[in-house]
Amino acid sequence: MERASLQAVAVELWDAIQWGEIELVGDRVAAPRARVSQQISPLNRDIRERQEPRPSGNGSQVRRQESQIDRDRILHSWTFRRLEGVTQIVTPDHSGDLKHSRLTHSLKVAQVGRRIAEEFALRTGADEIPKDLINKGGGLDPNTVEAAGLAHDIGHPPFGHAGEDVLKDWAKDWKLADGFEGNAQTLRIITRREFRFCHEDGMNLTNATKAAVIKYPWKRKKTGDDYRTKKFNAYDDDYDMHLLKPRKALGVMGDVQTLEASIMDIADDITYALHDLEDFYTAGLFPRNHITAILDDYSDKQKKNGDPPTTYQYQDLEECKIGLAKKNKDVYDKILFDQAINKVLTLVRFSMYRQFDGSRSAYALIRTAFAGRVDFYIPRIAVDKKSGIAKLHPEDWHEIQVLKWLTSQFVHSRAELAITQHGQSYVMRSILDQLFTWCKSCGTDPQKRAKLPATFRELTEHAHDDAALARAVIDYICQLTDGQLQSLGRALKGSGPPSTLYLV
Repeated sequence: MERASLQAVAVELWDAIQWGEIELVGDRVAAPRARVSQQISPLNRDIRERQEPRPSGNGSQVRRQESQIDRDRILHSWTFRRLEGVTQIVTPDHSGDLKHSRLTHSLKVAQVGRRIAEEFALRTGADEIPKDLINKGGGLDPNTVEAAGLAHDIGHPPFGHAGEDVLKDWAKDWKLADGFEGNAQTLRIITRREFRFCHEDGMNLTNATKAAVIKYPWKRKKTGDDYRTKKFNAYDDDYDMHLLKPRKALGVMGDVQTLEASIMDIADDITYALHDLEDFYTAGLFPRNHITAILDDYSDKQKKNGDPPTTYQYQDLEECKIGLAKKNKDVYDKILFDQAINKVLTLVRFSMYRQFDGSRSAYALIRTAFAGRVDFYIPRIAVDKKSGIAKLHPEDWHEIQVLKWLTSQFVHSRAELAITQHGQSYVMRSILDQLFTWCKSCGTDPQKRAKLPATFRELTEHAHDDAALARAVIDYICQLTDGQLQSLGRALKGSGPPSTLYLV
């Protein structure tokens, strides 16, 4: 038997094992053993359709619930694992600094989201959260929320937001009508680009999990400059099959999130607002005294006590307030915003009262303070009776907006980060251009195409015009870590040794 035929048989055998149609027993294969399924919570959907049905093998039942299979499948996927090497704020390195990567961020989003879902489950059935309200939002399963939290950043490219900005501009250069967006790329990867089975695209997740990943349930608006031109969750060719269909299966239509997606979104906001501040405080880069002065000045001006400000940067908070009032008319409240300033001032003043010195007491103080905020927020989250989605308590929403403003002003805007991001942008654009040119020069010549990295070769195999090739190049870049992209950049310039890092 030829080698290619043996490989084909091996692929079929492996898929059959993964599907549960056969089972390895010692040195042979046999019919799978019967398994006992777990009792499914009343809050879980009875029907959770996948893109491709999962054979159970001779009528046997799987041990795990469908939502647990989704969670485990994401957790063990290559695309989730790559997040360990993808920028959250700074590029992950081996300096020893325990900063968050996209992986640790995603794990925390999954954990917080699960706790919110479990809190809702405990309150469901009572007068507080009627079951029909849960059903209105498409149902509730803590495993699904956890799976969505794990998956929500899978599509984010190397170099974080700097890389995302480059991809948006580059996609525009090649006239891709729907451009690039990290959330849309996430949906594309979990439904089409992750390789779970040899003859099947994507992870084959349930409709509920796919819908729970969708934070922005629309495709890109092609004209104007509003929110929907910047934030969306599906490219044109993914929209009907992978955005509309899963949500329709759950009975959720229009522009509203599913309940599970809204829980994941809140968990993302909470986690993002707290851990970036924690990273820079523990790195000794958090200007604690400067920040307390700004917050104090703002409070003094609201009290109109006439004292001269320490710094006029408190006016930046005024601009933040105006922006929130304009974009969030349904929830913004001036009194609650001013109260949130005082709450954050107390948090900074007493949990970051000294320069971080790495001592046990310093670690304990900051962790206790931030964990305490999460524990405070979760029981106050409610399900909106009109929309069926989760919403933060109004007081907590304002507090999180102030924390996010601090992160934006004193973490993301640091000059050191800007210098690094400028260099990363240059590297990524150069790689995009070179990959595009290289692949296009190969044409359909099999000998030339054989020299392309394997995954890149497969992604570009059916790219028959410039737009399709540009999308395939973006898909390839979004499967790399920061380190892999840097290694690829050096190799393409001829300044680095041969490496298998980028041959994915």
